[in-house]
Amino acid sequence: MSAMSFDAVTPPDGATAPAVYDAEYYALHCGRVPYERNDYWLEQFGRIAEELIRAFAPRRVFDAGCAFGMLVEALWDRGVEAHGRDISEYAIGQARPDIARFCTVGSMTDEIEGEYDLVTCIEVLEHMTEEDSERAIGVICRAAPSVLFSSTPSDFDEPTHVNVRPPIHWLRRFAASGFAPHKTFDCSFVAPHAVLMQRATGAIDDDELLACANQILYRCALARSGESVASLRTYVKSLELHHEQLRNELAGRDELLERARADDEALRRSRSFRLATAIADTARRHPVAARLALRGARRALALRRSALGKVGASSPQSGAAEPVVTGKGAQNVLTQRYPTLTPLPVYLVPNSPRRVSVVTDSINSGSLFGGVGTALMLAAILARHLEAELRIITRTEEPVTDNVRRVLSGNGVLWADNIQFLFSFNGPSARPVDVGPNEIMITTSWWTTWATRASCPPESIVYLLQEDERRFYPDGDESLRCTEVFTDPRLHFVVNSKLLFDHLRKDPIVGSLCDRALWFEPAFPQLNYSWEERTADQRAEFFFYARPNNPRNLYARGLEAVSAAIESRVLSPDDWHFNFVGKDLQPLVLAGDVRPTLWQNLDWEDYAALVRRMDLGLSLMASPHPSYPPLDLAASGAVVVTNTFGEAKTSLERYSSNIIVAAPEIEPLVDAIARGAALAKDLPLRKRNWEASEIPRDWEVTLRPVVERLTDMLASKLVD
Repeated sequence: MSAMSFDAVTPPDGATAPAVYDAEYYALHCGRVPYERNDYWLEQFGRIAEELIRAFAPRRVFDAGCAFGMLVEALWDRGVEAHGRDISEYAIGQARPDIARFCTVGSMTDEIEGEYDLVTCIEVLEHMTEEDSERAIGVICRAAPSVLFSSTPSDFDEPTHVNVRPPIHWLRRFAASGFAPHKTFDCSFVAPHAVLMQRATGAIDDDELLACANQILYRCALARSGESVASLRTYVKSLELHHEQLRNELAGRDELLERARADDEALRRSRSFRLATAIADTARRHPVAARLALRGARRALALRRSALGKVGASSPQSGAAEPVVTGKGAQNVLTQRYPTLTPLPVYLVPNSPRRVSVVTDSINSGSLFGGVGTALMLAAILARHLEAELRIITRTEEPVTDNVRRVLSGNGVLWADNIQFLFSFNGPSARPVDVGPNEIMITTSWWTTWATRASCPPESIVYLLQEDERRFYPDGDESLRCTEVFTDPRLHFVVNSKLLFDHLRKDPIVGSLCDRALWFEPAFPQLNYSWEERTADQRAEFFFYARPNNPRNLYARGLEAVSAAIESRVLSPDDWHFNFVGKDLQPLVLAGDVRPTLWQNLDWEDYAALVRRMDLGLSLMASPHPSYPPLDLAASGAVVVTNTFGEAKTSLERYSSNIIVAAPEIEPLVDAIARGAALAKDLPLRKRNWEASEIPRDWEVTLRPVVERLTDMLASKLVD
């Protein structure tokens, strides 16, 4: 791997190294791929984190010279506590927002506080002076019993590499601090010159250090040979592809020529061609007669049009001469009325590999909360389990591709391979989608299921059902079609939450879908939803989940309850700061001249950071699903009030004692807010409730049974 992280530099021979490791430095001096948050580097650090966890199962890791903190975040995403330090203020400023608090600016010559199971020091010491590098080795060796270390032995061209040394140099410096190389551990997942150093219990033999150094140099030479072979193979492959392209182009031209000849022959044999030829021949021989015949035909056509117009105007049933809607006309009207139901246009590619494709409206920032993000995680885990490719198909907006990686990594879901993206708009000019016999389609709503079912085998569709979507509409065409999807016995269903599953199972119309459905509980990784220490004397934070244009969120009722709580001093403006979080909000003034802070259209990381600061929340949802915001808040240590719904949602104690459920009338809600405010201020009890909560924390764990069952259910659909 190329250089990943940097520390203080003193240039040799009076030369001038970059005074600041800034954006230009990381873009130009870190190898063939610019050092930034792109797929290449995220995959590299994700792979390293996986190997470290597999080999060491560490509880705490310190990354010396962490740069953008991508290894720190990869470890946190996989449940390992990690911290890092780097000399570059710019680099630390690029850390993912939820990781920034674990990455600090500083030199590796300063002591590391705390004890760690492992320190990683990857491509750092060659950037430091000899004196500073020796001090840094001492600091690192005092922090942990194991150090994964690498420093290039050959890259003298990079301008800040002021201390490039052969492997034996570093081995002897670590030996001076009592650390010896592990004889058999393979560190090639980092670099061919990487080595694992461990605290020694006895004397360290210099001959063993020399043997290890020679082994490192041999690995480096072998890696260079492998790169040369790979480069030649790539060149040969490009020649083969170019040759194949030329053959296809020639074959295509031959096919077009043959088709043109066939079309020409068919035209010459057609009745219309013979008739046109005869008319032309007659016109040449009798031009006056041809002109008279043409004039008569035009007059007859005009009289016919006039007669049709009179009949239409005088007919009492014609009205405004509306066309009768039949055949394709009816389909056109339905397409215009319900564009989201436009069938997904597909074409078959017989030899395509296994692939899991998500069909959804959008993966842009405003669409990622809750349902769509959950679909992405299910798809990634299922694709990994099936050893399949992963693709995202959007239907209403061009995909913002970076969002998928952010959601997956931020929720601890590993996906190291490429992700394919395709935009196929709901409309007649939609881009066709290639599908193969091994295609599994995951849909995120009844309408994407309807559109996909129209063109793909229903047995290959997994409908991630995250709400009783019939309740989106009054009784009518939409609810009828939604019910038809729910009752299609050919589809596979995965239901988000036991509460929603139980609600559907008791329904006399659609309950049978639960006989073939799987369910899971959503997860809220502690990396994002965690307890942040508060003091009893600080002003408390109140959170209202406010979405005026989403009727299910009961915005008006919530506003009434908040206003009543302020007026009755249940929520005193002197003690509470009010936050309205959602979308489509307008500034407003509540009782007591309370002007809530409006938070709208937050991206995923900013939303999680805000939730961690909250003390009490009100989040209503006219739904059998628990909904995500109450669980977001409870998973972060806040107390939250939500509403009952039917027989399914009367209590959420199964998740956390910090969730209070009340009937959705004003008086019960205000009473619940009063109880919630008292509990929120009782920090010891509130924290004990948070520690004892049963909210799932790991998507890999909560989705594993579903993925394993789906694999069995889809076995007949998949072929090797």
